[in-house]
Amino acid sequence: MSLRLSVELNADLDGGRRDLDRVRRTFLEIARLRHTAKGYHRSTEVTRVGARWNWHDHVIVIPLDRTLDDETHRLLDAWDDACRQHDLTPSTHNQISRTDSALTYITKPRLGTGERSLRDLIDRAAQGDADAVDDWIEWDGWRLAHPHARLRSSWVSSPTTAPSPTAPKPRNQHVTGIDPADFNRLSLLIALGVTTAAEQADILGTSLSTTKRRRRHLPDLRPGLAPVMRA
Repeated sequence: MSLRLSVELNADLDGGRRDLDRVRRTFLEIARLRHTAKGYHRSTEVTRVGARWNWHDHVIVIPLDRTLDDETHRLLDAWDDACRQHDLTPSTHNQISRTDSALTYITKPRLGTGERSLRDLIDRAAQGDADAVDDWIEWDGWRLAHPHARLRSSWVSSPTTAPSPTAPKPRNQHVTGIDPADFNRLSLLIALGVTTAAEQADILGTSLSTTKRRRRHLPDLRPGLAPVMRA
């Protein structure tokens, strides 16, 4: 399943990030994903909505036992509960996606895509939108002041799940011209236990030869960890 978990909008970047961090910690305590899921992967995103910032998490969860519908409702209730414990208004959106669609979305470029994303913001700023310029300067100042901020987590496995298989021996991926997002999706599939080239090609919608080429150039994997590469 693919979830979008958000807190209320905030005019202050630091304040919105702190709110999201606090609620996420409480949510993970309530949801106990390490025991109720095969694993999960998180990507944090910020968008500009009107005069405020919207910090939110995109999360892929692979449940152990429950049906997707039951687990979706349980996790959204857990997020609502976590927000209320911090006197915040929750904002959630859930979507049960095909695996390839969910992986494509969660490994999208760091600036995001679409209306209100940081990419949209810098595009409007470049076209002379004065408000967008001010907003981008504010974001860029925050980014520079927080060089170690982690906006993406690696794959987190359940302790009841077998360790991730060893990835194929890597070569230098920089000479291939392969989009880093393709490596991200492939490495996450390996973490999920999808290990054969045929299975990976079927899920990702690529040819078997293309999938095998990407496997040959896949970067090193640490156990249970899916690398998130930067372009």
